[in-house]
Amino acid sequence: MLVSIIKREFQDNLFSFKFSLTLIVCLVLFLTSAYLMTEDYQKRVQQYSTTKSQAERPIAERQPIPLSVLAKGLDNSMGYAQQHNPLFAIFGTLDFMYIVKVALSLMAIFFSFGVISGEKENGTLALTMSNAVSRNTVILGKWIGNYAALIAPFLLAAIIELLVISLSGWVSVDGETWVRMILMIAVSLVYISVFFGLGVFVSAMTQKPSTSLIISILIWATLLLAVPSTVVLGSRSIVDVPSLEETQQKKDAVWRELFTETARKLDDKLTGQNKEAQMVWDDMYRRMSVENKRLDDLRKQKLRRRTSMARNMTRISPALSYVFASTALAGTGIDDKYSYDDLAEKTRAEADGNQEARRARDKIAPPDVSTLSRKTLQESLRIALPDIAVLLILNVLIFMCAYIAFMRYDVRPR
Repeated sequence: MLVSIIKREFQDNLFSFKFSLTLIVCLVLFLTSAYLMTEDYQKRVQQYSTTKSQAERPIAERQPIPLSVLAKGLDNSMGYAQQHNPLFAIFGTLDFMYIVKVALSLMAIFFSFGVISGEKENGTLALTMSNAVSRNTVILGKWIGNYAALIAPFLLAAIIELLVISLSGWVSVDGETWVRMILMIAVSLVYISVFFGLGVFVSAMTQKPSTSLIISILIWATLLLAVPSTVVLGSRSIVDVPSLEETQQKKDAVWRELFTETARKLDDKLTGQNKEAQMVWDDMYRRMSVENKRLDDLRKQKLRRRTSMARNMTRISPALSYVFASTALAGTGIDDKYSYDDLAEKTRAEADGNQEARRARDKIAPPDVSTLSRKTLQESLRIALPDIAVLLILNVLIFMCAYIAFMRYDVRPR
């Protein structure tokens, strides 16, 4: 009986308008995304190569990340930062992750809001329950059949997009990249099922599909728009981070204090050329450098603490958990940004920290930040696991709520 219900639900959706619309929307959006993101990646790679070849000395830059065509994330803020397509600045980056986060989650609502209440209104639910079939079988069959009909056009369009990107010739796709892309699709399926489940749950709590649709869209808008903005603004009031201007003012104060102290030591002979005077000046610059680094590190630590707090708080929104997991797998996430910043800072410090390195840096290339700062697949998966776990737990909780609601649902049409 379960298989029969699944087949019936799938076939009913297969010839429906919403299935055709979902297929068309997915194909148009994913193919458009593949073209725009591949073109943008191509231009960024070209300009990165030009910048590096024209540099007077070797530069520690990170070239654009291949999987940024699927999840742009923070790729523009790691090394070479340039936005080439003006449409991205106006409407946001139309990458794979954005399409799934917004369009597919909304499609999931449209596929599920009438699964229970809609069939109650037209009388088919009561007819189904009049047969010798348990409610367990009915809710499970409807869930699987409708969800399968939802993800079928998504998977088809997603596979076509990946093939277009891999065959473009501009994006290097090796074995590990394919694994990362498959994992991103798997995470997308888990994310889509969260909103599908929400639609089913609301449908099992209401008597009319119109009411279910309105409530579901309100929940969708809250989770995608209201929650992230509110939490980020709230984290700013919890963790105070000094601005760049405030940090610079403190650095200027340190400079004035150390300069005055050094001037007194030299009895106002500021232009002294003797060895002792030069040692005093070198000590002042060393102390100033240490203090400046302390102020910069303090600001960086507070900023990262605020980011970590906001990140943990926004996990109540499945959309943000999906973004964190996808960007981690693509190599464009927050942790990848931190790795790049730390390595780039270390590279600059080693190049400027001693005279020998300073004399040799025009002849010896610095470490390849582009390679060293990238995380392995295992590291990326470990970073993404908490967010994947959040999405899986949400799926289980939502299914349990929908199941309980359906067990108590009055299937008789009014």
